[in-house]
Amino acid sequence: MTEVQFEQPKFSQEVLTATEHGLSQHGFRLRPGKSIEDVLDALQGHQCQASVFGAGLALTQNGSACHVAEALENLGAKHPELFFARASEVGSISCKSDCDVKAKIEFIKRNGLEAWRKLPQERTADQGVVVLSPSRLTRQQYQSLPLAQKIEFVRRYGEAGVSAVMSRKK
Repeated sequence: MTEVQFEQPKFSQEVLTATEHGLSQHGFRLRPGKSIEDVLDALQGHQCQASVFGAGLALTQNGSACHVAEALENLGAKHPELFFARASEVGSISCKSDCDVKAKIEFIKRNGLEAWRKLPQERTADQGVVVLSPSRLTRQQYQSLPLAQKIEFVRRYGEAGVSAVMSRKK
């Protein structure tokens, strides 16, 4: 006879639901084979603990409250294997595996079918993801952006965002 063992879930259903909602609010879409538990495990790897406050996700790091949006943005930058590229990151797509159907459609709309065909299927080891965020974008990355992406950056973050990026030494 086969022995059956029951395992306690690592995270409550409320935390899973709040995390899923938080990811959705910030435009994150999980890659196939990845789960909300993988996201929560990755957050724990960065000493972030998830809980529910009201109906939303609350994060603490080393006992102090974290800003959920910043924590998720940082997680997305540090663990691109968890998420597909978002519409705001379509300009930073460097391979087809970065895209789900939604990102593929947006990429083709912006860049054309021929540009899509030229993309490699997988990311090479030396390619990194450039995240268009004033808190993480380096001066060199900003200067290397195509004009259309610079314009989009300015529209989204304004003069203060560009100033924050350009004031960095690197």
